Amino acid sequence: MPYTPSDQKLQTLTSRINRLKEQLTFQPQKKETTMKSNLTRLNKLEEQMNSTPATTTTVQPPAIEVMNSLDLLATINRYRLEDGKNEMRHCTFLKRIEDELEEEERNASTYIDTYNRDQKCYLLDKEQSLQVAMRESKNVRKRVIVDIKRLTIENKQMKEQIKTVAPVAPTTHQIPQTLSEALLLAGSLAQEVEQGRSLMLQAAPKVAYYEEVINSNGSLRTGEVASEIGFSSIKLNRLLAEYGVQRKVNKRWVLNIAYANKGYGVESTYVDDHGNSHNSLMWTQAGREMILGVIKNLH
Repeated sequence: MPYTPSDQKLQTLTSRINRLKEQLTFQPQKKETTMKSNLTRLNKLEEQMNSTPATTTTVQPPAIEVMNSLDLLATINRYRLEDGKNEMRHCTFLKRIEDELEEEERNASTYIDTYNRDQKCYLLDKEQSLQVAMRESKNVRKRVIVDIKRLTIENKQMKEQIKTVAPVAPTTHQIPQTLSEALLLAGSLAQEVEQGRSLMLQAAPKVAYYEEVINSNGSLRTGEVASEIGFSSIKLNRLLAEYGVQRKVNKRWVLNIAYANKGYGVESTYVDDHGNSHNSLMWTQAGREMILGVIKNLH
């Protein structure tokens, strides 16, 4: 005869299953996830893992050319303390960046502070980091510059070494045999998916900035040319305006007629701190040579 559990045993099993459901379903981070949606996601993920072919994946090394203002400040403060100076606050450092770089050269981003609040920061490329570091004392400046250049060299070496790698095998999960195991596995997979999406969202500003700015076809921002001659971008823009090279129209720099159509500059689109798109003047190599000639004449 087939085994038939007693009513008491059925009641006990049902109670245990309900407790397991409550433990998973009502965790704070998964209030909106029901058992049904978890199991549906589990089935979809299992199908994807079984149907995805093994392919060679190209791995991009971290874009060390782009440095978060928090990371740069941490490096600066380490050497400030060793030099007997006080640490600089991040809000003060942001004002320095805004004073040193034109608005069109600044790439704003955000980070989450210890109180889980969104706070403003900037993403800086190598030249901008060096330019901002020039405001420090000689001892601090020298050591920060060495660190920035070292990171750049290490990144180039990493790019040469890492071309393609074998695909990373997807995380394997044992097929659940009971309802409780299925619930736990579904919750685990849901958390993995959410963590992956969170990492992608965090990386998006850096990736976009690296693709659109760092890899721009050899064009140079005013700040890059300015750092080459020891000026701030604001000072260089003012000198070029006084010399008659450029003028401001609707809050952006444009070349004067005498310097237009000579291959000195190109228009580039950028997004300001408020998410609005604008055109920005960038310099070609011919424009860079022209600027160096102007500065030489002024001195």
